[in-house]
Amino acid sequence: MKCDEILIINLNDKANTLHKLEYIKPIMEIIQKEGKKVEIINYKDLKSKIIRKYSHIILSGTGLLEFEYLNHLNKFDFIKDEKNKDKYILGICAGCQVLQNIFGAEETNTTEIGLHNPDILLQDKILERESLKEIYTLHSSSFETPKQFQIIAKTKIPQIIKYNNIYGTLFHPEVRNHQIIKNFINFE
Repeated sequence: MKCDEILIINLNDKANTLHKLEYIKPIMEIIQKEGKKVEIINYKDLKSKIIRKYSHIILSGTGLLEFEYLNHLNKFDFIKDEKNKDKYILGICAGCQVLQNIFGAEETNTTEIGLHNPDILLQDKILERESLKEIYTLHSSSFETPKQFQIIAKTKIPQIIKYNNIYGTLFHPEVRNHQIIKNFINFE
């Protein structure tokens, strides 16, 4: 399925905050440079008719101590819905934690902040033309990897996970690893 427009789901509690400049705008710019359109919606405004319009969906990162989205996990039921199995979904940082949570993983108290050099455990199309020598992490907690998921890359904790068309990066590819987002939005 060719993708011309990407949906970014903003996981920040307040839709129009400085977090939008830090976590949404860089993703939006990467997508637009690839010649694709972007729609941004706050997670609190999600509706199934919106989800149906898109083949590629990105769940954004949030501020370090922003966890309100975890009180609204029912908004993300579409991810496990069989009707959406052909959609490509990428969860970035907090978005990855949403994926881990809805697939039943246990939370761990793991803080990683700064640049890290991950080990690649599994070659995947998400890594095409991406060396992944350094990643930028900014998280105060993590989750165990859900049973259904494979670990593509890890530091002391999994950093890229995958299950079918669903990908999660616990780090922020919009900071230093733009090719991951470019690869994702060009999946067919």
